Amino acid sequence: MDNPKNSQFFPDNYDRNTLGLKKKLVRKYNVKDDFSALDISKNAYIIYDWLSERKVENPNASSVYFFDYAAQTLGIPYQLLTESYFTQTQLTEEDLFKHSTKFNAKLNEMNRTKSTSSKIEIPNFNEKIEEYFSQKQISELLKQLLIPGTNLSKSNLKRYNLNWLLSDIIKIVWKNITVNSSSEEQETLKQYFRKYFYKDKQEYSEQFLALTKNKLATLIEKEEVQKLEPDSELLKLLSQENINTDSLNRYIKQKRSSLTSLSFYKQFLVHLSHAFYLSPQNIFLLTGQLPTYSVVKTPLEWKYCEQEINQNAHQFFCLEMIINQSFPSLILKIQVEK
Repeated sequence: MDNPKNSQFFPDNYDRNTLGLKKKLVRKYNVKDDFSALDISKNAYIIYDWLSERKVENPNASSVYFFDYAAQTLGIPYQLLTESYFTQTQLTEEDLFKHSTKFNAKLNEMNRTKSTSSKIEIPNFNEKIEEYFSQKQISELLKQLLIPGTNLSKSNLKRYNLNWLLSDIIKIVWKNITVNSSSEEQETLKQYFRKYFYKDKQEYSEQFLALTKNKLATLIEKEEVQKLEPDSELLKLLSQENINTDSLNRYIKQKRSSLTSLSFYKQFLVHLSHAFYLSPQNIFLLTGQLPTYSVVKTPLEWKYCEQEINQNAHQFFCLEMIINQSFPSLILKIQVEK
């Protein structure tokens, strides 16, 4: 705990008016009272770890109340603490005193006005967010955002960790717009930053949320729409005079592991519904050769439909069977290999 008597900027009893708030935190989260508003503020950039060390349950949600206590005690903007966390920038006592309307009686209004009106171009945050996504490998990003064990029946956005994405965007955007700016320029940029990204001390702005959600939904939709084209890797394997069974087994195992991808799994279910009695291995093989197939039946079943297999039809490789394509409409038949 910081000893207030050693502070160069704040008086010894700076927290006397908010002791009641501190006691509420101690009771609510069952923690020792050996912390201060300065402790919380100076560790805001690692608040999750700071709270976890004190065994505070649900550190992410709890941080709101600890930040609120620190902000009220020191007389600083709540956003200053959230920015410290999101941008991973440690605050010093001098930084805190500089923004304290409660203790910094000599706060120079002229300097603040000058800083606000400095000739800094307002960043186009919409473009910065687009730039964030353009620099990401979308499939890897979605894999990183996917919440493990999420029920596939949930809507698209609910399967993904939106809070992590929002936090990461803020960190990267702040880093990009301040990389070559002075400390004075950063103060001006902070005002633009807060106005765009935050609604109040606990919520993101509606424009930021809407843009991010729409962008994420679009990326998910694009990722899940697969091009139905034959698999060149499989066709190359099957074009060999003597098919390498080891390579074929590896291909099947690879496709089986891909079922953890939501888009691949959904497409697999579509193909399964068209040939429900085929084994998964054969569905992988058939899909790799002709992903646009619509119906698969045995010769006897097609006979009942008053259709016969075209003996000159193209054959498709499957384990223990050969599939013939005989109609332009991509109706398929299965003929058991003798």
